[in-house]
Amino acid sequence: MDCKEAELLLHEYLDCDMCEDGRLKIQAHLNSCPKCNGKFSFEQGLREMVKKCCKAELPSDLCSRISKMLDCEKNSDLRA
Repeated sequence: MDCKEAELLLHEYLDCDMCEDGRLKIQAHLNSCPKCNGKFSFEQGLREMVKKCCKAELPSDLCSRISKMLDCEKNSDLRA
């Protein structure tokens, strides 16, 4: 695997959305290429920072409201 291919697959790798063979190939490349490993580390750190900073507080009754709405939809579909 070369740097261009690794860069194209980096987000799939970070998302754990690769087959085992692809994952092993990109891991080997990242272990041997400081430039790509740096990009990987940056992207991984950025994702972690965004995850920590962007936690939305949801209303406590959201689940029950959604369940009620789904029940209403289901009941109206049964009547139709």
